[in-house]
Amino acid sequence: MVNSAPISVNLNQKLCSFKAGDYSLQWAFEPQSKNVVFVLKQKSEFNNFWTGVGFGDRKKGNIDFIGVFVKNGQIGIADTHIIPDNDGNLIPDPSTNVQSIAFDYHNKTVTAKFARALKSPDDKFDQSLDGCQIFNFAINGGSISRSGIVPDFDEIAEKQICDIDKNCVVDIRQHLKPSTSESPENIDTKAIFSDKNVKNRNDDTTVVEDGLASMVMYWVLYSPSLDISTSVVQTNKNNKKITKPEFAESVDISGTGDPCSFAGNGYNVNWTYNTETEMVEFSMKHPIRMGKWWSAVGIGDTMADMDIAIMFISSGRPKRIRDYLSKSYGVPDEDKQQDWILSRHRTKSVDEMIELGFSRKLETTDTEKDRSLDGCVLFQFAANAGHYGSGFAVRKHEEWPDLYKACDIKKHCTKNESASKEEEEISESND
Repeated sequence: MVNSAPISVNLNQKLCSFKAGDYSLQWAFEPQSKNVVFVLKQKSEFNNFWTGVGFGDRKKGNIDFIGVFVKNGQIGIADTHIIPDNDGNLIPDPSTNVQSIAFDYHNKTVTAKFARALKSPDDKFDQSLDGCQIFNFAINGGSISRSGIVPDFDEIAEKQICDIDKNCVVDIRQHLKPSTSESPENIDTKAIFSDKNVKNRNDDTTVVEDGLASMVMYWVLYSPSLDISTSVVQTNKNNKKITKPEFAESVDISGTGDPCSFAGNGYNVNWTYNTETEMVEFSMKHPIRMGKWWSAVGIGDTMADMDIAIMFISSGRPKRIRDYLSKSYGVPDEDKQQDWILSRHRTKSVDEMIELGFSRKLETTDTEKDRSLDGCVLFQFAANAGHYGSGFAVRKHEEWPDLYKACDIKKHCTKNESASKEEEEISESND
């Protein structure tokens, strides 16, 4: 149990945010992961446009730049750098050190939430965010043309930002006082940040009372103080607006939770490891929705390199499962080698809920396009995430996936059965 005494978190908006015209950026430091989490918003009249934030002094060398792109309604993010003396193009880094959290594009406005280490391991192309650093804000962004992206330095605002790890800390766990030996990481995070506990003060900070979280991402996704778009779902007796997050309901990448299950908002997923077949057997249970919907399990920390299993369900009737690899925030590519199995015996419908039983080898032979389920795995779960069209054409998700890290599945989630039968697949049917 946790001491129920109120706790508070302060974030100084003058030191931890920037706004100019239709561009805004907020940032916060999470000491446990040593990540800086950013929330960027940009409105543009262009259909295809770019924006972002850079770090470094352009007069002294390269600029480390995190680019956010909108093209044909799809959103992408890239870890890049700019060489001012070499045409000034955005050049992708050899390795990506930016973690995407959530994105949205609505009313010509893109909202991007992403994280990067305070001290990136890429000391060649990335700048440290420790101490003092010059931030380069792409306040107007620009259109995406066939000739590439060449930022106009006259439209990039510079500002020196200092001591993010001191001025912009969001550390909930230091306030937690467990009455038992249970660690904060294992406490149920469903009690987190009810909007009724958010109070605005007259200064530049916002106080959040009551609630707990193991990761700053929860706070970033929920807190109105970071100017995150929310939608009103009801009002209370005092006519105070109650809001819900527009993006992921849950983000837990600590790797300290249950290694064999995850409970989302209205759905749950669990998995076991079969030592005889070396298969990881999943079960996802969620409500039946009328129409053509897809649910998915992703493996990987970014849509630029994610192994995805997508299940297609038509009004509660499972149609098929397919193996995909995502290389961007567009529609993923279907793998030539299909490694997921949708089980006939473990898939069933009960009381307006569907339980999907599916499985895959811990390690497949498709080393190029499949990601391992051994060690620590960052899952992205999506239940009834979006519609699909004719030919099982996947459409953009309407709900954001939940992120969850599970570690040592092979060790902790062994199936307790002496004999195992080979799973019979569901026969595919027309969409």
